[in-house]
Amino acid sequence: MWIERPWGKMKTYGLNVLGRWTVKVIIVNPGARLSNQRHQQRSECWIALAGHPMVAIERAGGSPYARMLSVGSIVMIRRNVWHRLSCPGSSPRSCKVLEISSGLFKEDDIERDADDYGRA
Repeated sequence: MWIERPWGKMKTYGLNVLGRWTVKVIIVNPGARLSNQRHQQRSECWIALAGHPMVAIERAGGSPYARMLSVGSIVMIRRNVWHRLSCPGSSPRSCKVLEISSGLFKEDDIERDADDYGRA
C-alpha cells in the first residue's frame, strides 16, 4: 500500500526483514524534497530507479555534497550523516528511488534539521 507524504509517496516492501533490513520505494514529486535528516540507528542505501533525483549528503567536516543521480546510481548513507533527497523542479516527471535500510527502522529515529512542510 502506498503511503502519501507531502513530497510524494512511499511503499514498504519489507519491514525488518531478518530483523535488520527494510526495503521501500520512494517517489518524489517534481520540485519536492524530503527533509534534511539523519538517523541514529540505521544506515541507508539509495538506488535511482527513474528520473534524476538529487542527493545532498554531509561530508566529513560538515560541508554538504550534492549530486544528481541517473538510473542505476547508488548512494550509501551512514548513520548520523545529514542527507536529503529531492526531485529538481526542472525534472519533467517524478523521481523514483529504491531505499534499503540497515539497522533499527523506526519513524521516530528521524531527526530533521530542515523541512519544507513544518516537521522540523
